[in-house]
Amino acid sequence: MVARPVHRLCRSGGRRMDHPTAPDRLASGVIRTMHALTVALRIDGQVLSDAGIVGVRVVERISEPFAIEIALRAEYANRLTPEGIARMVHRDVGLTIELNGGKRHFHGQVVGATVHGGGWGAACIWKLNVAPKFSTLAHSRKTRTFLNHKITDAVKKVLLDWSLNCTMNASSSIVHAHITQYEESDLAFVSRLLEQEGFSYWFDVTQSSHKLVIGSATNHFPDAGVSLELDVNLSRLQLEVLAIPSSVSVYAYDEERGKETNLGTKPVAPAGLLKSLTHANGKLAFADRVDAGATRPQDHADGLAKAASNQLASSSARLRGASDLVVLEAGRRVDIKGMPGFDGKCLLIEVIHQVGELDPDPLAEDKDVGPPAYSNTFIAVPPDALPWAPERRTPVPRIAGLVPAKVTGTAGQQTEGYLDGSYKVKLLAADDSAGERIARMAQPYAGPAQGIHFPLPVDTEVLIGHLHGNPDRPIIAGALPNQSDPSPVAEANKTQCIIRTACGHHILFEDKSGEEQVELKGKSGNLLTLSEKSGSEKLSLVATKDHEVKAEGKSDTTITGKITITGKDEIAVEATNKLVLKCGSASITMESSGKITIDGMEIAITGSATVKLEAKAGFEAKGATMKLESQASFDAKGAMMSLESQGPLNAKGALVNLEASGPLAVKGAIVKLN
Repeated sequence: MVARPVHRLCRSGGRRMDHPTAPDRLASGVIRTMHALTVALRIDGQVLSDAGIVGVRVVERISEPFAIEIALRAEYANRLTPEGIARMVHRDVGLTIELNGGKRHFHGQVVGATVHGGGWGAACIWKLNVAPKFSTLAHSRKTRTFLNHKITDAVKKVLLDWSLNCTMNASSSIVHAHITQYEESDLAFVSRLLEQEGFSYWFDVTQSSHKLVIGSATNHFPDAGVSLELDVNLSRLQLEVLAIPSSVSVYAYDEERGKETNLGTKPVAPAGLLKSLTHANGKLAFADRVDAGATRPQDHADGLAKAASNQLASSSARLRGASDLVVLEAGRRVDIKGMPGFDGKCLLIEVIHQVGELDPDPLAEDKDVGPPAYSNTFIAVPPDALPWAPERRTPVPRIAGLVPAKVTGTAGQQTEGYLDGSYKVKLLAADDSAGERIARMAQPYAGPAQGIHFPLPVDTEVLIGHLHGNPDRPIIAGALPNQSDPSPVAEANKTQCIIRTACGHHILFEDKSGEEQVELKGKSGNLLTLSEKSGSEKLSLVATKDHEVKAEGKSDTTITGKITITGKDEIAVEATNKLVLKCGSASITMESSGKITIDGMEIAITGSATVKLEAKAGFEAKGATMKLESQASFDAKGAMMSLESQGPLNAKGALVNLEASGPLAVKGAIVKLN
């Protein structure tokens, strides 16, 4: 650290400020004057004349609400009673400090008041705490989600809820599927978002109003047109330097392409003499700092890396000083001279103004108090450490464990560009108006073109977990039964494991001893049962209407025991080319040409009534031995008929008739007719 000797400016003398004791009234005008210092206090636009200002302290910092403390001495009477002081809260306060031709206005709302001192008629000290209206955002605690928003758009909507206008010089380029506020105040939520983007805020203040300003680039911070120089208007100036890493990396997790790594890396590169402060091997890496659902995760990672780089670079050097120049204001650039190598347009990131004493003795006489004086201290960032980015000090709320929610949008593409198959869920503790978030559901199995997914219907109660506890990364960890959505397994069937769908399909596993079975059942009653009961193991299939089995290749069915096919109406077996029925050495073959072949050691055709064999063309019966026998009559008839045998041919019967309408030839080596 390099430090310069402390230099103090000589102050000129001045007369003591009067302590007015006017009656209970408000009048316009300045109420405190001493020599070159004038302090005026206005409440609701009018000057408070019931008390004398004995001390003022104003703390201004970039990206923080300013804080003003005002100490006054007054008699414990009239309007300045405890009841009257309580009614000061939420009233507008204007404070003007004027010194040596310079003037600063401060404006805000009373956010607190205290009084202590003597009894009625005696002097007392009372204090007002004043802050910007923006600070009242701390008086909230909300859970809500902004869907498909840029950071700056979400910030504007929060401010609009409080009727706060702002000058938004910065702009976000990344659209987030959701930006979640979880059990945090609006002030913490807005601060966290701005810090994440590397955006700063400060205030433009007039005598009667103040306005929030948000910016990021160095030229967004206005030039105050002021020069500070040692031995002129600086009583003290010192330089602080800090070693910093040479680079920063931010890992971006992309929910849609979760297996990919998006890494944003930026060098930490202050200019000028500050270059020597970076450590070559110093590399900071931040994991999981990117909000879920960013439309361009790589760009988002680069942006966050840049913000982190700017924050580190701007923390490498600080100029701390003291002066009596009242016009200094946090968020302004001023010329600072007196620290060679670091002179130039520096950014004031903190200014603390002090007038008089904040805790005087309420019983002290005016002659014992002495006239109040003005001074300030400041912290500035030298030009080589710019651009400025605020430190990420507002914590991201972490959601420990699992929290209950309900499904508001079932599986699908919940928003353009976001992962299809995701859900919309609403935390049960969320505000009704803005509680929905987009979440993936954890699956028992997933992979390329594979996975298990049982879609959850709307209004299902679910448990939500969060990656790293980050509320912007919800995951559906599971679903919960409740009174309106009871479990399919209860006391009556506690030995069963059941999967049941909304329309009534179910898969049942019965583990009860002696009744073990697996059941697959459709809503219409189609049923496949695998019975595992000892001694009666069986697979049964019940179709409430039709049964169809189709195989593009071949189908093999092997039955160790008996097979029975029964049809109440008709059984049809059909083959395009060939149908073969085979049993041992016997077979029946039917071919698409129309040929039927019956092959067996012995073939018996028996008809309990009539057996008829008929051919439209030829009919041939041939065998080594052939016997045709009738218990009654036997007729063989044809337009032409031949009976021929290579051996004996016997025709025998109680009565044998051979008849021909034409010639009848009986021929043989030996023919016996007897």
